Amino acid sequence: MKTKIFTAVSALLLLASPATAQSLRTSEQLTHYAQVQGWTINTVNNTSGRFVGCNAQKTESGQLLTFELYQNNNNWLVSVPTFLHGQPGWGVLSVDKTNFDGQYSYQDNVATKNLSNPEIGYIKGGRVVKIQLSGENMRLWSLAGSGDMMRKTEVCFNNGRVQEIRADRANAGQAAPAQPASQPSVMAADCQTPFTGFYQCTVEGVAAGPGYKEAYRIASSSNQQPHFLFQALTDDDADVWIAYNNGPWEFVGQWEKYGSGECAQPKPNQSAAVQNVLAQGAWNLCVLDK
Repeated sequence: MKTKIFTAVSALLLLASPATAQSLRTSEQLTHYAQVQGWTINTVNNTSGRFVGCNAQKTESGQLLTFELYQNNNNWLVSVPTFLHGQPGWGVLSVDKTNFDGQYSYQDNVATKNLSNPEIGYIKGGRVVKIQLSGENMRLWSLAGSGDMMRKTEVCFNNGRVQEIRADRANAGQAAPAQPASQPSVMAADCQTPFTGFYQCTVEGVAAGPGYKEAYRIASSSNQQPHFLFQALTDDDADVWIAYNNGPWEFVGQWEKYGSGECAQPKPNQSAAVQNVLAQGAWNLCVLDK
């Protein structure tokens, strides 16, 4: 009787414990981040420990399925193990009764496909996904909880990017020799968003994080409107954070200049987590010199 009880308890513990993360590529190291309705969400670092992105995995009938969000892609990927190699080949991804033909790349025994916005939408609301690669048997998985899985993976991705930037800035500050304090250059300006109208603001150059050309903090003079932090990637693109009153900075994706250059707006195809933050109001910003 004791043996049966212990066997049953062990089985329950096994079912309740998080699934083991499975690295698809030898260049990646996975760390468990969360468990969401049968999906295992992981942070992904390279072999040097640098943050690469996040993924979500599940295994059914011995078959591994991985959805990925990587910094060098900034869009959803789907990957499965494969014996295929060489030039990219065609395959079919099916969600319920809707089929999507597409090209899969083959590298290190992994087949990977960039997901389109329609595919992402179907996956979030679908019940079953099937993948049929040319020359291999069809594989299928349940999509139960896929909407929550994708949202949690996007949170993992955005948190990872912010933490990496903070760590880089801290390391750079520790390594840099002490410099004499200088008076920051602050410029008075008029800011405008679609939801606040014009308001007085200040533009201040701040230390840029590693990998950024320059950085600016744009603050509401009255502290009643949103504050922005722009970390410029190029002359026209920047990673942007937003804060309300004295609240925390929230990442709102990559923005780009538009119009005459005094205005910036989010680039297309932002993640759902970024869109949730932008839904609070300030989805573009114009700054006019006084």
